[in-house]
Amino acid sequence: MPHKYNIEIKTATPRRAPLQIESGTHLHGLIFSLLASFEPALADRMHIAQEKPFSFWPSMKADGSISVTLATLSNEMATVLDKMSGSQGLLGRQPVVVSAQKVISVPVMKLWSEAEKTIRIDQLRINFLSPTSFRRAGKQWLFPDPDIVFQNVYLKAVEIFGDFFRNNLTPPSEYVSQFMVSRYELATSQLDYGRYKIIGFSGYCVYDCRRIKLAYNCQSLSFLSALAEFTGIGYKTTMGMGQAECLSGKGWRTHAKE
Repeated sequence: MPHKYNIEIKTATPRRAPLQIESGTHLHGLIFSLLASFEPALADRMHIAQEKPFSFWPSMKADGSISVTLATLSNEMATVLDKMSGSQGLLGRQPVVVSAQKVISVPVMKLWSEAEKTIRIDQLRINFLSPTSFRRAGKQWLFPDPDIVFQNVYLKAVEIFGDFFRNNLTPPSEYVSQFMVSRYELATSQLDYGRYKIIGFSGYCVYDCRRIKLAYNCQSLSFLSALAEFTGIGYKTTMGMGQAECLSGKGWRTHAKE
């Protein structure tokens, strides 16, 4: 089941220097260390999983604390997050106190049922809220081509949710040639992960989907668009990259069954 949380991270030693988002690596390490303190086996499984069932997006607050929007597809992780408030850990070398508040939980089959109502999509827009990047043929790719965006979310869906979506969700490769980028406004920025740096793009991209004629392809695309807000898009989504908001179904010319 997809879940979304607001996590607040405050220094445990107020007299020290204010917190800084020096690297998604530190936040990644903090989240896994807290998971391991509650459920070591879960932390181990998620650490080795190719597609990790969570993503996050940090931002600094005026009071010097860090606000993290974290989305997860794991009920087990959500159970841990529900118990996490008041926990202490290390952000890099600095002691911190963590609190977590659930924003929303949506049964994945509800997302699927809503998507099944879709009969046509004229346009959809994706807002890339944090720097986003892909790997294509072993090289970094810095443009949200529809094939790479929706195939990325599709692979996460079938790995995490298994056979139902593998059998019922149309792979984007079967219809991606039927829609295209119609306009975009993107800018690149560089994230520093200490030992290496990654360039990503942020902004928005609008896709013209009017050539997708089969309703079940529109349904699959609608579902993937909704799921993208929980999976993230691209790589390094568990280190602060690839957070997205899709406006299909929110006034962006999506047609549904009565």
